[in-house]
Amino acid sequence: MKYQNHTIEETPTEKYPNMVTITAGAKSYGMKGRRFISLEKAKLAIEEVRGEVVVRRTPKQIQKDLEQTIPLDYSKDWQSPEPLKTFSI
Repeated sequence: MKYQNHTIEETPTEKYPNMVTITAGAKSYGMKGRRFISLEKAKLAIEEVRGEVVVRRTPKQIQKDLEQTIPLDYSKDWQSPEPLKTFSI
């Protein structure tokens, strides 16, 4: 079975008849060879790791991704905001 770029195969044992193993997937996730007691647990683990990868991305990568979906052009009609006024007592 394929799930989010990972291949999951059934590898039952006497104790855990529903056990599955992730046999292939993206190297950056480090999930290959991991075993889980059920298909649902394997799917949850894959989703968790994918979420952690998204969180770890640098702001530069996030901006690049945003620019690919929504073109951001700051050069047109962009004015810097007024500086905050400070008050002295």
